[in-house]
This record gives sequence, C-alpha cells and structure tokens, in this order.
Amino acid sequence: MKIYRLKLSKHDIPISGLRIYISNPNPIIFENVSIYGIAEDGEITVYIGNVSYNLTVKNNTFSMVYSFSREGVYEIYAMQNGNKSNIIYANVSKIPTYIFTDKDVYKGYVNSNITISGYVTDYYGNRMNGTVYILNDSIPLNNGSFIYNIFSNKSLKMSVSISYIGDVYHLPSKKIITAEFLKYPTRIVISADRYNITLGETINLTGEIFGVNREVDIYIVVNNETYKRIRTDGKFVTNVSFNSSGVYEIYAIYYGNDVYEGAKSNILKINVEERNYLMYIIILILAGIVGIYAYKFGKRDKEKKTEDIETSEIEDKEIKKEVDLTAIPNDIAESYNILFNSLIKKYYLPRNLTPRELLKMVGEKNPKIYNDLKFITDVHERYVYGGFDVDRDTLNKYVQKIKKILEEIYE
Repeated sequence: MKIYRLKLSKHDIPISGLRIYISNPNPIIFENVSIYGIAEDGEITVYIGNVSYNLTVKNNTFSMVYSFSREGVYEIYAMQNGNKSNIIYANVSKIPTYIFTDKDVYKGYVNSNITISGYVTDYYGNRMNGTVYILNDSIPLNNGSFIYNIFSNKSLKMSVSISYIGDVYHLPSKKIITAEFLKYPTRIVISADRYNITLGETINLTGEIFGVNREVDIYIVVNNETYKRIRTDGKFVTNVSFNSSGVYEIYAIYYGNDVYEGAKSNILKINVEERNYLMYIIILILAGIVGIYAYKFGKRDKEKKTEDIETSEIEDKEIKKEVDLTAIPNDIAESYNILFNSLIKKYYLPRNLTPRELLKMVGEKNPKIYNDLKFITDVHERYVYGGFDVDRDTLNKYVQKIKKILEEIYE
C-alpha cells in the first residue's frame, strides 16, 4: 500500500474524500495496470465498464491490478456508502506487432530467386499465427515464421512490402525491405601471337569472355576506334592488320545487357615498324648466295655424315650436362630462357628468333613437343608481353612442361 501512498503524495492529494486513479490511462490489451485511490476504511466497490469489484479500504487506501481483454474506452469509478468518486477513463488499444527479417536489403542475380525469411511477434514476444502479405501474395505463418521467393529476369532494385493484418487482439504491422537483382559479372582476357611486327603483317588475336552462357557481341577496339565485332559465348580468335607504322593499343569490350554486366579486357600494345626494303633486298641476295653454296657443297660423303652424327650426340650430352632438370627455377622468364637456349643449341637455330618463331621452327623439326611448347609460349607471352599475372597452378604446369621437353630432346 505504501507505493500508492507515494503516488498519491506526488499529486499532492490529501488522504480524505473519495478519489480513484489509474497507473496508465492508455494501456494495451493484457497489460497490467494499477487502479487505486483513497476512501474511508471499510468496503468499496470499483466499477470498470460494466463489471464491478468489491475491495477493502485500509489506512484510507485501496488498489487492484487489472488487465483488459478487449480494446475500447472503459469508464472507471468507485462507490462507497452511497457516494461516487471521480470518473476516470482507460483507452485500451490492441497489442502492437512487429515484423522481423534476417536482412533489410537482399541481393541476388538476375534469373534466380531471392529468398526472404522472417517472423512476426507481438509486444510480449509471442509468435503470431495468421498470414503475411508480400507483393499481393498471402503467406501462411508457421509458428510466426515465413519464407518467400522473389524472381526477376532483369536487373532492378525494388521495395518489397511485408504486411500483417492483425486480429481481434493485435494491431497490424508492416515492414519495407529492398530486393536488388544484379547482373552477372563478366571478364575478358586477350593476347596476341606477336607484339612487334612489320607494316603489312597481321597479328592473331586470341581472347575469351568469362561469365556468359550465351552468345554476346564483343568489340575489338584499336586506338579507341572500333575495329570489328565478334559474336561469341566464350573463346574467340581473330586477326588485326594495320595501315601505318606506330604503337597501337588494342582491347576488347563488351557493353553488357539486361543480364550481364559489361567488361573491358586488358590492353595490348603492338609495335608496327616500317618495312626496310634495302635490308629486304640484301636478305634476298644473301639467301641466294646461301642457296648456291648449299647446292654446291650440300653433298657429303657417308663418313662425314657419321662424323657429324657423332659430334651432335657428343654436343647433346654436353648440353644435357649443362641443364640440371632439378634446378629449373619457378620463374616464367628464367625457366623459358633455359628452354630457349637448349632448343637453339639442339636444333642449330639462330638466337634472334621470337618465341612464336621458335615455336613454329621447333614444331616442324619435332612435332611431338609442339603442343607443350605452344602452352609454354602462350603463358610466356601473356606474362612477359601482356603483363598478366600467372596463378600457382599454371606456373607449376608451365615448369613441368619445360622439364618434360628438356628430357625428351636429350633422351
């Protein structure tokens, strides 16, 4: 009883007469409130709406704990010895409800589902029954929980309303979440068979677009001007020619659509030099002289051939001694130099060959190692000329193929 005396004293109400009060005049359904007051010691009747309750007044105070089971406005007063107290009112509201989701922003890709999950509770933490409405679909609650899938065939960002309509005891509730459908990311990688050419020659451009599962348009751009269009769903090969000397920048670009994001490839730099006609004539003359010399001195006797074969075998053994297969470095450039020097010595080739020229000439002499050497040449050019990083698996495969070729040519 002391707590209500304190409450009364806060309002500076003298302990005399007949007065009634309520701890919260705006409760919700099933919320406990205190109805209390002052009166003469004895019996008193408290009226709440159409229901009455008999209480005992002691030390001039009375009180009771009460909760309302329906919303509405209730009139409350007390009667004692034919006297009526002041009238108070309780404005009772339905119980608030809340919608919770595991996220406020959901993200997924075009042509796939975004799954929304959540649950509904009331003010007291009770899981709700009934139905929620999402995008005009009704979803039954299972112990207060719900799951809903949203699908879109195009990229968009949308607001999704989730509503609970409430019941006789509970207020409705609503929550807005965001669903964003993203385009699939794409990536393009290109490389060339040569990066230094003479005017009039062409380069072979090899590339691949990743992340698409249907044909799309890719544009080859040379010095910021569209050169040609290619339609592909993955790998592509084309050639590029140049009408003047200089340094050219080449890249491939895909502009994207409703499903796929656009992408731009790495940039290649191609150096195109003017043809040196004087040098070309000199080379032709020298080639003629060499041809005559070869024709004149090309025939050798059997003993000479045997001597050359024995000499070649001795040289092969000496070269093999120079190459320690267990010490091939895990480095693109260094390991390639070892292979390059070995092939030059093995097949008596000029040292000024490009990797692509070496591939062609060695492939003609030893077709068995062509495929492995082509893989090594492609990786070497992408790393050295194209500036691409090489992952660990590719590097290991690269070094193993170099060791394999070295073993094969010196068996």
